[in-house]
Amino acid sequence: MDILSYVKDNELHVHVIPGAARNDIRKVDQGIVYIALAAPPEKGKANRELCNYLKKLTKRQVRIKTGEHARNKVVVFM
Repeated sequence: MDILSYVKDNELHVHVIPGAARNDIRKVDQGIVYIALAAPPEKGKANRELCNYLKKLTKRQVRIKTGEHARNKVVVFM
């Protein structure tokens, strides 16, 4: 799946599912990419895992714009 096709204005809307067995893109629904992460949702571990996973997939730097303490997030590609 080409995740960059869902990026609009350098932003990607994601719904994070932390604590999964492995990192995986589960589905895309109404422009929101559902991403399962192996990291737990504590002390920013899932956020770091999300950024590293997206960086690995896209070869671009990523930061979280909104939703640091929520499952729904907006990430920005630089």
